[in-house]
Amino acid sequence: MNIEIRKETQKDYHETEEMTRRSFYNVYGPGCDEHLLVHKLRTHKDFLPDCSRIALVDGQIAGVIMYFKCIIHGEDGDVEVASFGPLCVDHKYKNCGIGRKLLEETIPLVKEAGFPGIVIMGEPYYYPKFGFQRCREFGITDMDGNAYDPFMGLELIEGGLHIKGGRFEESSVVEECTEEALAELEKDFPPLKKISQPCQWSYENAYDDREGYHYEYATHYPKEFERLLKENEKEIKDSDIKAIWEDFDKTPYVLFTRQEAFGIFVFNHAFGSFIEHLYLQKEPSEAERIEKEIRERLAKANPLQKEE
Repeated sequence: MNIEIRKETQKDYHETEEMTRRSFYNVYGPGCDEHLLVHKLRTHKDFLPDCSRIALVDGQIAGVIMYFKCIIHGEDGDVEVASFGPLCVDHKYKNCGIGRKLLEETIPLVKEAGFPGIVIMGEPYYYPKFGFQRCREFGITDMDGNAYDPFMGLELIEGGLHIKGGRFEESSVVEECTEEALAELEKDFPPLKKISQPCQWSYENAYDDREGYHYEYATHYPKEFERLLKENEKEIKDSDIKAIWEDFDKTPYVLFTRQEAFGIFVFNHAFGSFIEHLYLQKEPSEAERIEKEIRERLAKANPLQKEE
C-alpha cells in the first residue's frame, strides 16, 4: 500500500469532502456535517492550510486532518492555540495507520508555526496515545466552565497550556455550519440513508461508565476487537474480519469497563438494524443484562430492528 501525505489542492476539494462525509455519516448522529466544516474552513480566517494535510492511498484520497486557530482566554490575557477537526480516514482504509501518519506529520508543523499547544474534542481513550491529556489537567475549561473527558489538549512547549483561568473559545467557523448551509452542500453528493446506531447514544455516556461500561469504536482498538472476535469465533477467517472493517454498513465496537476490554459487537444497518458478533466476557447474569440493554436501546432508536 502506497500512502502519500501532502497538502490539499483545489482539485482535491470535492473528493476530500465526499470522503469526509462517508467517514462520519451516521457516526455521531443520523447523517453528518463534518464535510460542511471542511468546506467552510478553507475560506475562513482561522484556517491553517500550512499545517493541514490529506492522505492518499494509490492516488485516492483516504484521510484528512484540518487545523484552525482558536483562543484560550486567560487571566493574564488571550493565548492563540491550534485545533483540528475533522481528522478522519475512509472506511476502506481503517487500521492502516493513516490517522497516525497524519498526526505524526502535522503536529511538528503546528509546533513550527509557533503554537503553544493543540486543543480538541475527541475520543478520550484514543488521543492520549499521541500525548493528549484531559484539559482539566491544565486547568482549562470551555466557555461554560465544563471540562469533560473528550475535551483534550497537547502541549507543544513546556507549560504552553497551563493558562491561569483558561477558558477555551472555539473558532467562529462553527457558526457558519448551519442547517441551511448543510442542505445546500448536500445537493453535491449522492443520497445516503440516515440511521440511528449505538455510537450516537453511547457517545454521550461513553466516558464515565454510568452503566458500568462504555463503548468505543473498534477502529481505535483493532487488536482488542480481533482478539475477542477470534476468541469467540475460533473458525473465523482473516478475510471475514477484513470484510467487517471494510463494510460501510457495519460498525464494530469494543466494550470497556474503564479501560479493560470485555466485549465486542458489530452494528449492521444494511437491511434494517441488527447486532452481529456479540461477545461479552462477563458472568452470565451480567452479560444478559448488558445484552438486553444494548438491544433495547438499539430497538428504541431503530423501530425496525431485526434480531439475529
